[in-house]
Amino acid sequence: EIPDYQKVAAEISSAIPAGKGEDGKNVRLADLLPVTEFLRQKQAEFPDLFKFAMQAEGKPRHVSVHAAGTIIT
Repeated sequence: EIPDYQKVAAEISSAIPAGKGEDGKNVRLADLLPVTEFLRQKQAEFPDLFKFAMQAEGKPRHVSVHAAGTIIT
């Protein structure tokens, strides 16, 4: 059976706290996995998803230019 990936993504996202950790740094999956049983279970179930997620962590989400920063002639 093919899992509903929207549901899987929502479940995993809800287990990751927003914002920064106690040390003022961004919360990372590598820091949460040892202390969060739910995330370890999901990592065992979807290893490639976690592999790619950890590679993407800290990378820019997107690059854009605000319209006010361009000259339209």
